[in-house]
Amino acid sequence: MKYLVLLAIFSCCIPSFFSQTESSFLIHYDTDYEAQVLQDKNTTHLERLMALGPKASLERTAAAKKEFDAFISEIKSSKLLNKPEAKLMKELHALVHKRFLTRYQFVVPFHEIFKNGTYNCVTASALFALVLEELDIPYNIQEQPTHVYIMAYPDTKAISVEMTAVKDAYYLTARKDVSNAVNALLELQLTDREEIQMKGEVYVYNAFYNTNDVVDLGELTGIQYMNESISAVNDQRFADALSAICKAEMMYDVKKTQLLKTEILLSLMAEAKFESLNEIGYLVGYSNLKKSNKKKVYQQYAAFLNDQLLNKAKRGIVDSSYMFIRNNMTDTAQVKELGSLYYVALSEYYAKAMNTKKQLEFAELAYSNAPHNVALQSWLVQSVMRCYADKLEGEELVEKLENYSTKYPGLLSNNLFLSAHFYAYSDASQEYLDEDDWENGKKYFDLALKTRSSMVDPEIIDPDQIGWLYAEMGAYLYREKKYKESLAVLEEGLKLVPDHERIISRMEIVKPKVK
Repeated sequence: MKYLVLLAIFSCCIPSFFSQTESSFLIHYDTDYEAQVLQDKNTTHLERLMALGPKASLERTAAAKKEFDAFISEIKSSKLLNKPEAKLMKELHALVHKRFLTRYQFVVPFHEIFKNGTYNCVTASALFALVLEELDIPYNIQEQPTHVYIMAYPDTKAISVEMTAVKDAYYLTARKDVSNAVNALLELQLTDREEIQMKGEVYVYNAFYNTNDVVDLGELTGIQYMNESISAVNDQRFADALSAICKAEMMYDVKKTQLLKTEILLSLMAEAKFESLNEIGYLVGYSNLKKSNKKKVYQQYAAFLNDQLLNKAKRGIVDSSYMFIRNNMTDTAQVKELGSLYYVALSEYYAKAMNTKKQLEFAELAYSNAPHNVALQSWLVQSVMRCYADKLEGEELVEKLENYSTKYPGLLSNNLFLSAHFYAYSDASQEYLDEDDWENGKKYFDLALKTRSSMVDPEIIDPDQIGWLYAEMGAYLYREKKYKESLAVLEEGLKLVPDHERIISRMEIVKPKVK
């Protein structure tokens, strides 16, 4: 994993409580009990602390509560609470250790305290905080970069209570240096060059890593899931790590969780074959981060569509993927972008199957999502022409194209679409002139020329078609014995299409009639 060597692992860093998260689809709960506890904002601190693990249950929590309540009753019935604050803290610390804490371990869930007395910095501090709450003793939980401790009577005596005396009782990965750490933050878009230039690398590093804050017991719960995530990362179990960090995020939504979550998602995306909705979930989860590379999401989804739909024709997983994106991705602009990718891929899929009606249907949906996308505009025009050019002609084709012009005005800036108008107007003009219908013939003749003059690149129109347009108008005027007008039209056409045989042959017929 590219950046994890730069990331402090937060066994003793404390993680606002039960914040809303857009990552529920990334979470799998080990037990029904865990799901119930973490999804209910009214559960107690003890219940949340006990929810971690495959054997978490209401019964195990009830047993722990019974043992804890008995200890609190003993303290309240003793004379301990009558002692001076400093002595009270010293003796209470000793009693908690004697009753509950027997063996230190780097990473261990809270419930192990009640199973075999195993604890670490975080779980022991959480237990002591629970005790102080029950005894109505004021306290703070003090967070340092790699440690946590209790501050009793913070507004008066400010007595520090260390729940573990083990040196370096925390879990920390190697950090090469400040510059490498800041570069990692920069690449993950958690800072920018302007901030680094204005404040310096050391300031940016300290602002992210070296916090010294007061947190509450509710926030402390998330650290268990942070530790669980880190442990899973170290074991290369990235899917489990992702689930755990998302649970931590519910209680501890800060830059550190975002950084670790980003790293885990990037690792999962790098390994994914994108053949399941779970893997699409990684893509959506990454997009939902406060800072993510939207271009990376776009490119990865485009590759998925190309592989699963255009190469393997797996329409089912493709349809499900976009429904999943619409239901779970929070960036509505990106949802529309990916929707355009999805629809144009379906359009291309049906184009390969020679289903021009479906090709056009999905081309329209793609363009509607992104009407300023030139590539989608061109694809829509191609789809329109493929669907109708061989089926309709003359005024029927004119009507169909004008309907699309009204529905999608932006198409009138597309040269290919305008050239289609030109051909339709030209064909309609010739049809009416062949039927000696001057009014409609002239109308479509003028529309054809007007369309051509509005084009940025009129050279894409077939010169022969231009020649035929003028030649047929000249022929009609000749039949009406309007020889001068006929010759003038033919000469105008010859300027546009020199050496056009049809125009030249008509001029040879008309010239003798002009005196």
